[in-house]
Amino acid sequence: MSQLAILGGPQTKRKPFPCWPQYDEKERVALNGSWRAAIGGALRTRTQEFERAFARYHGAKHGIAVTNGMLPSKSRGSVKVGWE
Repeated sequence: MSQLAILGGPQTKRKPFPCWPQYDEKERVALNGSWRAAIGGALRTRTQEFERAFARYHGAKHGIAVTNGMLPSKSRGSVKVGWE
């Protein structure tokens, strides 16, 4: 049986983890566009576009964007949605 690295055994991970977050120019441009949309009042339209695209990608009829994972768990009784 091999020994854990912390106890003197061989290291499994030899290269350092990559920098985080990883992004490129395409993501930077999209983020800047969202900031501009929020300032110009067009954020709701971009959110609705995202909801439709997300739902379409997952084969769902509807998509609802929320701020974080806590909101859906708190509001699940107020929205009547079935698995369709």
